[in-house]
Amino acid sequence: MTRLTKKLLAPKFLYFLGISYSLLVTILFLMPAQDVPEVTIPFLDKLVHVLIFSILSFIWLLIFRNSSKIIHTILWICLIIWCYGIIIELLQQWFFDTRNADSWDVVANSVGILTGVLLFQRIKARFSLKK
Repeated sequence: MTRLTKKLLAPKFLYFLGISYSLLVTILFLMPAQDVPEVTIPFLDKLVHVLIFSILSFIWLLIFRNSSKIIHTILWICLIIWCYGIIIELLQQWFFDTRNADSWDVVANSVGILTGVLLFQRIKARFSLKK
């Protein structure tokens, strides 16, 4: 493993990355709709949800990659991130006049979470991520 890879996988860096990215995602999803650029490409917003939640789940899986019960950890991370996505949708519906909850966003979030897990499994097996 290269020195750069070791630095990028250092626990302090990963925790900083995970918390920072989670805060950024929260801020972006709770921005008033008039501050979000108008896009005319069909379903682009769903693709963005898939991408954002893929990265989110991948980062948190990297943080807890050395868990002794990795399957259990993966399931918990997926559940927590999935609930986080639902909470974001509910907050958009309840507290922002310009935003609406969308069940298809939850579906896209779920696809993103699963994509992040698959990417994590592939990377973990390929580079044998250990402490």
